[in-house]
Amino acid sequence: SLSGRIVRIRACAPWRICERTLNPSSTPRLVWMVVGCSFFLSDFLTLTLEVFAGPPWALAGLFDILSAAYWTLDIAVTLRTSIYTKQGELSTDLRLIMRRYARSWL
Repeated sequence: SLSGRIVRIRACAPWRICERTLNPSSTPRLVWMVVGCSFFLSDFLTLTLEVFAGPPWALAGLFDILSAAYWTLDIAVTLRTSIYTKQGELSTDLRLIMRRYARSWL
């Protein structure tokens, strides 16, 4: 469905933000993903413990707020992360990124 459409593809160093998009291999993106994994693990453990014993600790409410904020911001970060095309090239075209996000998550 992209035939006949010109897609802007530019080289982007792994540690840089190009055209207002984040390189998926960049250090900030990898740090964001590690933080996401820790929130996922925390959410999993907290929800599991709440089923059996109620909130496991006094700061559970704070972590709930931080977790909700992270997952909300993650949508924006994902929409601003470059993608690889079927040809293996890095694309910074925001319309293409949003289209792929909508097809994969919505």
